[in-house]
Parts: sequence; C-alpha cells; structure tokens
Amino acid sequence: LLPFLIFALVALACRSPVPESQAVIPAAEPSPASGPIQGSIAPPEPPASPDAAAEDPILVQARAVLAVRAERIPEPERERLAQTLVETERKGGPSVLLLVALIEHESRFDPRAKGPRGSLGLMQVRPFVGEDVAGRIDLPWQGAKTLLDPVANIRIGSAYLAELLERFGSRDLALAAYNIGPTRLARRLARGDDRSPAFVGLVLREYQGLHREFASTEIGIGG
Repeated sequence: LLPFLIFALVALACRSPVPESQAVIPAAEPSPASGPIQGSIAPPEPPASPDAAAEDPILVQARAVLAVRAERIPEPERERLAQTLVETERKGGPSVLLLVALIEHESRFDPRAKGPRGSLGLMQVRPFVGEDVAGRIDLPWQGAKTLLDPVANIRIGSAYLAELLERFGSRDLALAAYNIGPTRLARRLARGDDRSPAFVGLVLREYQGLHREFASTEIGIGG
C-alpha cells in the first residue's frame, strides 16, 4: 500500500497546470460607471439648463430699454415687442433705439393711442398707410384694429420707416416723411424747401438720450 501512495503523490506533483487561456474566469459584474449594457435602453438625458445657451446680447439690451420706457406694458407683451424690434434691426431695418425713440415721441408706449388725424397704436400709423404696408410685408390686415396689436403696429411702422429711409436716403428726411407724408415732403424738396419739421428734432433728441443711456458699441445695438 505504501508504494502505491508514493506513486500517486508523484503523479499529481508532475501533472501540468491548466494554461491561463483555457482557465474559466467568472464573469465580472458590469460597473455602474461603464454605461448601459448592450441591448438595454439608456436613461434619457437631463433637460438642458435655460442658462446653458448664451443670450442674444441685442435682445438683452432691447429688454433693458423696454423695461424702463415701456414699464406699463405687461412683461410678456414687452418680450414680444423686444423680439420684434430686434428682428427689425437684424434684417437691416431701423435700429432698436431709433424705433424706441419714435414710439416714445408718438405714443409714450400706449398701444391704444389715437391721434387727431386717425393714427393708431404705438407708432401712430394711419389705417390707409397700414393697409398698404401690411400688403407689402404679407401681414394679415383686419382693418384698423390691426394697428392696435402692438406687434403688428411695430412691424408695419418699422417697415414703413425702412421704406422712407431707402427712398430719401437720410434718417432726417425719412423721419420728416414719416411725420408729414412722403408726397408732401417731396413737393417741399422740389421747391427747395429742406427745412425739417420740429418732429424730427424731438425724435432725434430722444434717440440721442437713449443712445447715451443704452447703446453699446460692443454688441452693435443703436445703429
């Protein structure tokens, strides 16, 4: 019996180990940090923070102007007006500050203001002018009440002023035409009368005050 036990022990000692490539290694548990297991549904990404995207600096500045000059208008409506003014400037129309100066002089930011000659709204547009301009800019016209919508009023008034700027080639002359009408101004100029109505000086004085208070060459607002 003893020789047999010795033989068995010697045989075990000489047995070759199992190569590592053939060894059975228990599967490791997936790490929580290694992402979802293949075939599973990944959890939804958390919503982006509202502050993640940088604000449009011109829009920020327009909001600041309206917060001071149009404080009687409710904030949601002011936001719509700010976006409309910025859109106008971005598309090459009159600058935000020039439009604010004009509105300040014309209506003191009263959306329901009515002038003695039938002009209406923020920019004091007369209905026959409003209808004509609305047709050119594809804005639905629903009669004079369209001009009592502050956003529609600014879109029509700013488009009209842009047309006058292009026609007369000068900010002063465009404002004069806005005040007395382009036909009347053209007749004045034809007979050599280039005097500006008092309206022009009042609007430009308001514009210069706004420019000193709010304009920033770094973001380009003010024109």
